[in-house]
Amino acid sequence: MACDYCYYRQKGNASAKPEVIKAAIDMSVRQDKSTGICFFGGEPLIEKKMIQDAIDYTDSIHKETGHRFYYKITTNGTLIDESFLRLAKRSDIIIAVSHDGLMSAGGRKYSEAAGLGAEKLQMLLRYQPYAFALTTVNPSSVNLFADSVEWLFHLGFRYLITSPAHGGHILWDDKSCNLLEEQYKKIASLYIKWTKAGEKFFLGAFEMKIASHVKNEKNEQRHCHIGKDQISVAVDGKIYPCIQFVGNPDFCIGDVWHGVDIKRQQDLAQINCEPAICGNCAIRNRCIHTCGCMNDLDTGTVDQVSPFQCRHEKMLISIVDRMAEKLYRSKNRRFIAKHYDPAYTLVSLVEDGLRRFN
Repeated sequence: MACDYCYYRQKGNASAKPEVIKAAIDMSVRQDKSTGICFFGGEPLIEKKMIQDAIDYTDSIHKETGHRFYYKITTNGTLIDESFLRLAKRSDIIIAVSHDGLMSAGGRKYSEAAGLGAEKLQMLLRYQPYAFALTTVNPSSVNLFADSVEWLFHLGFRYLITSPAHGGHILWDDKSCNLLEEQYKKIASLYIKWTKAGEKFFLGAFEMKIASHVKNEKNEQRHCHIGKDQISVAVDGKIYPCIQFVGNPDFCIGDVWHGVDIKRQQDLAQINCEPAICGNCAIRNRCIHTCGCMNDLDTGTVDQVSPFQCRHEKMLISIVDRMAEKLYRSKNRRFIAKHYDPAYTLVSLVEDGLRRFN
């Protein structure tokens, strides 16, 4: 769809060959006791048969060795159909649909034949009521941000991950930043409204900032370790530490036939992605300024944060803190259980599991 904010370095119709996928799966089996596979694009559902073949291959490995596989897919949703949703249900594939709600016209190039209406999204939610909605906020349509979040919520999505568009080609000027701040305040009001109504939901950007306050120095999201926690396999079989680095030779850490170059992986993981100017910042423990791939997208280097990212983090933390304080002081049971009860996550997973099989 040629999204204006897309960060891919390599455009075109490249597609992974079956032998690349099998080699990647074989490599993962040699390295760990279980494998998490995320089908990512471009648009992965262009290759539905390849996805089915990959899952069939992992099933054969599981039967032979007991090795466990877990699946996720990120899709723009335009090619979702009943057949794929049945496969996802059988194989327990977690679906994240990338949809900008009412903002889609601001960054996406839907053709008349490739639109994504509410009907298809509702079909997805019938099969997966826990499906994620991934929403990117673009400067050109930021005025519709809060309305988009509310639209997706009323459609049935309860797991909403929002993020601003990043990249050197994205212009967040004073006007669009001020609009973004207004929209976050509106979303904070929605958060309070939904929480008081007893709704169970996850609004990623807000939940992470609340968690960063609760954990404070123990905030697990603080430091980025490039290439340590996950790898991305490109269509040519080369391995990169993160999807944003695919195609950048400076961050290639091996290939699926020879495996990960451990020395190269360790060297990258040792890179300090924390910008020097952030050292004395009062909110440095709650900010994602150490995200190397995001810094690289914005500034061209992993250890330099963009002025917009700095402004965004301060803005979001301030708004979320005021919102959270209101709910905490009101002793809202849903809010306190969600953020302070260690058992909440487990209970929530059980609830979601029951919904998935109804």
